[in-house]
Amino acid sequence: MQAQPLLQTAGSEPTGRARHDMRPNRRCSTDAVMPSWPPKAAATPCAIAIWREGCACYPRPLPAGAVPRLRHSRAAPYRRHGKPWQRPALQNLDDYDIVRIYGAEYRGIVNYYLLARDVYRLSSLRRDAVTSMLKTLAAKHRSSVTKMAARHRTKIETSDGKRTCYEARKERRGRKDLIARFGGIPLKRDKSTVITDPAPVPARPAPRELIHRLRRRWCELCDRPRPVSAHQVARLADLGKPGPGQPAWAALMAKMRRKTLIVCTACHDHIHTTPVTQTA
Repeated sequence: MQAQPLLQTAGSEPTGRARHDMRPNRRCSTDAVMPSWPPKAAATPCAIAIWREGCACYPRPLPAGAVPRLRHSRAAPYRRHGKPWQRPALQNLDDYDIVRIYGAEYRGIVNYYLLARDVYRLSSLRRDAVTSMLKTLAAKHRSSVTKMAARHRTKIETSDGKRTCYEARKERRGRKDLIARFGGIPLKRDKSTVITDPAPVPARPAPRELIHRLRRRWCELCDRPRPVSAHQVARLADLGKPGPGQPAWAALMAKMRRKTLIVCTACHDHIHTTPVTQTA
């Protein structure tokens, strides 16, 4: 049996299931009742699609319940086991890229739904996203969420006063630092808002940080551009305790919290001639 199409031809009124699906029974965010079927224009498939989807050719405001229906699906990438969870695919990135990705995803969603009158409901999405971001940073540095929040938390000036957000900086030689920011957007309805951000895209696993460090061909011990290789220790405890007995290279690795150090040939030979005398 051939199924009846949902979109009818011009001049005909939908019947049965098609008519039931196309009859709106909700109010818009401006408390104006949606126009009943059929619209004043001809009932062509294009007119039906425009009337249902509310595109630019047939504008209408966002429904009042749009945010509650979508906040759970938008928060899905940030939740696991029923609570906010870290994203292992981002742990190989530096802090700047992690905050930048989370900030761009959250900013794009909030800017899109600023037209809805119940945009304040996105506060639960913000809570899930910021918790997932801090857990990702904590897993990267083997630290706690509280320490990561204290490191990156700051306040910025907005049109509604000071707002708390999270920032991460990326230093560049001879140029201004790059700043990535998460949050700082008031969850208040803005009828005149303009959507400027592109749709967020899923994050793809990036190459390991060690590969980027090797490709720079920069010695991290003498801070010079030279042919490099990687020096590695089995665990951070093998770097010794801070103090006079700890070599400079071991102190640098402990400060970076890395078990690898990218060094030139001369520095690599120096490392093997000055081993750690007392481990932690």
